[in-house]
Amino acid sequence: MIIGIVAVSLIVVVLVAGFVMNRIENAAPVSDHPTSVSSTSTVSDGVVTATGSPVAVGGNSGTSVPTIDLYEDGLCPACQQFESQFGQQVMKAVDEGKLTVNYHFLNFLDQKSASRDYSTRAAAAFQCVAAVPGTLAAKGLFLNFHTTMFSKGTQPEEGGDTDLSNAEIAAIARKAGAPQSAATCITSGERIQQAKRTAATSAATLKALAPNGQWGTPGAVKDGKLLNLNDRKWLSNELS
Repeated sequence: MIIGIVAVSLIVVVLVAGFVMNRIENAAPVSDHPTSVSSTSTVSDGVVTATGSPVAVGGNSGTSVPTIDLYEDGLCPACQQFESQFGQQVMKAVDEGKLTVNYHFLNFLDQKSASRDYSTRAAAAFQCVAAVPGTLAAKGLFLNFHTTMFSKGTQPEEGGDTDLSNAEIAAIARKAGAPQSAATCITSGERIQQAKRTAATSAATLKALAPNGQWGTPGAVKDGKLLNLNDRKWLSNELS
């Protein structure tokens, strides 16, 4: 039985490693757009929507802008890999008004965090920052905070001994340009319950869309269908 368990564990590790390596080999990072400068954000039922300026997205031309839904967990290592490879592409497309992104944050990795609730707290923090109103939010605040939270050296390790406290997350948000109101929202846990509800709904959505119900993060959905993120041209295909 022990041998069987070890064998299965090794198969899982190999599959996961192969999945990540495939992404590394097919990586298509953009290196000329490290920060967002013109995106804005809103929050509705815990889902964060990042868009470009009204004029850029076709407010005057009537052109249609594609919308994708991204599903992520704040502790997910593959999400960090995804961000390092495609984050700048996504950010550039949003800034240029060529793409709208709905961010759905899950918390299925809570128990893999040192605090046992990091994914939920990170999801709530994303909502706090995205909800900042006015011109400040229109300067790329949410997307820049998002990039930092998924960056190496900031994102905690899955199964690690430590993660980020609410105070530390709030400090990251402040450094990204968020006002004190957003920091207070994070430290107080104001959006924790909404984050839990949104995470449950998002998990159910992914399960319904995934083959055999076997879902994971990151996941990208357009028009009710999962996109193949192992294709390095997945985003350019949607923008063409």
